[in-house]
Amino acid sequence: MALLVHSGQDRWQSLRHLFVIPMVLPPIVVAVIWKLIYTPDISPIFHTAKALGFMLPAFTSHADFALAAIVVADTWEWAPFTYLMVLAALQNLPGEYVEAARMDGANALRVFQHIVLPYIAPVLMVCTLFRLIDSIKAFPLIFLITGGGPGSARPSPMKTTRYKRPGHVTTWAVPLLLFLMLLPFLWLLQMSFKPTPMILEFPPRLLFMPTVEHYVGLWQGGFPESFVNSLITSGVSTLLALVIGVPAAYALSRWSDRGRFGLGLSILLTRMAPPIAFTIPFFLAYRYLGLLDTRTGLILIYMTFNLPLVIWMMQPFFDAVPASLEEAALMDGAGFPTVFAEIVMPMASAGIAATAILCFLYAWNDFFFALILTRTDARTAPVAVVNFMNYEGWEWGKIAAGGSLVMAPVLLFSLMVRRYLVSGLTAGAVKG
Repeated sequence: MALLVHSGQDRWQSLRHLFVIPMVLPPIVVAVIWKLIYTPDISPIFHTAKALGFMLPAFTSHADFALAAIVVADTWEWAPFTYLMVLAALQNLPGEYVEAARMDGANALRVFQHIVLPYIAPVLMVCTLFRLIDSIKAFPLIFLITGGGPGSARPSPMKTTRYKRPGHVTTWAVPLLLFLMLLPFLWLLQMSFKPTPMILEFPPRLLFMPTVEHYVGLWQGGFPESFVNSLITSGVSTLLALVIGVPAAYALSRWSDRGRFGLGLSILLTRMAPPIAFTIPFFLAYRYLGLLDTRTGLILIYMTFNLPLVIWMMQPFFDAVPASLEEAALMDGAGFPTVFAEIVMPMASAGIAATAILCFLYAWNDFFFALILTRTDARTAPVAVVNFMNYEGWEWGKIAAGGSLVMAPVLLFSLMVRRYLVSGLTAGAVKG
């Protein structure tokens, strides 16, 4: 995706950020979207196959397809992360290297193999590391889509096509990829406005009179309180993580000891462990301290898990601030608080903004800790959506409406500040 968009950069400038939408959606919303797609009664895929005379297996209940179903959903959600990182790296690739290679007679494949690929290799390593860490935390997808452990998986082949002029590929490939990336998201959105009797209709109606009955049902069912809980816990935990983590990242950046890298890596270890590893200790401690089903309890957890992210992301930004500027200001009589607030912080403002976005997204999107450690008083919006999946039947209209409301704030916020998100994700990834 990144190579296609980059090769037709001017043409797709206004659309390239839409590819990021699946990545910023709350995992519970992604799980709802793909549960919808894998449910035969309402799935557009099953409806289309039935109309064409094909019978598809029940992916989520078949041992041979369950794991593949999870992989597809997880790939759809996180492919934009790699796309975003690689696209930013490609934009920083010195153009003179490519031009010199072409003047020497190198074709597109040689340019990619000997110039582009080595340049973006560090970015690909970062992407691989983060995906390995996060892949063992895919609790919402497994919890909602399969309800348990999937069976065996089968590799699927990938076909590639080579063109002498990649710009021609983007004429049709980029719109097609964008359509495929946004189709599940748009299907959930239209279902939230579809009257209840039409949700299970076959063939599905694409033209109908929209209704807000599902949103009204959410409002009357206590969903606003859960929405407010999510806002408070996400906002406060993000603020606390920045207040504590930014000075810590600065101190680590200015520490010249050899053990700096090891210390930074040890700080990141808490992000590598799956949340389920901390479930029993947190539950027992919170029960003893009276923090179960409280906003304070969730804020402390979110802040704890966001601190390594703040320190790890902010350190490259502080590394880029010349120490000579601070020394000059100190020699002119400025105190350290003044130097830090008026010189260092403004130069690292893009990193702070990007880090704040990611911290807020982590807290807002959390499902596991909110499910285990809350009941009613501190229940967050993602958990409230799951409550419409009960033994009496799944209320698909309310599920779709709740999912749309949960994803709306982070989606709008991420698109508004996408420039900071790109700069924060790629800071230090290409360097060294």
